[in-house]
Amino acid sequence: IMWELQGERMIAAAGAIAGAQRTFEYAMNYAQNRSAFGQPISQFQVIKHRLVDMGTKIAAVQAFVYQTARQWDQGEYPVREISQAKLLATQVAVEVADDAIQILGGHGYMQEFPVERAWRNARLARIGAGT
Repeated sequence: IMWELQGERMIAAAGAIAGAQRTFEYAMNYAQNRSAFGQPISQFQVIKHRLVDMGTKIAAVQAFVYQTARQWDQGEYPVREISQAKLLATQVAVEVADDAIQILGGHGYMQEFPVERAWRNARLARIGAGT
């Protein structure tokens, strides 16, 4: 049973980081197309910093998730790394969704925009399969 739980955790980690990447891309596109004070909000330093931080977190955790999946695929049983990958990936997914909500402002909270659902999904992913 524990072996299967590790597989579920790997799937959760991969899904969380994929969701974070999609949310990041949506927020970046929104920032490039949303204007305030005569320019896209992506030109404001605070938005640039937030986007860079989001992308950096995703890249770092994605590399760790891929490395852990590679170990798993090679027949190793990296229990600690799998738990760490699941924990980190789901934490980053929530952080990225939080940042995306900030970038979208009021739109980030509305069900008509995908970021609201991304936050709910990211938050739920932290619960499933434990760590």
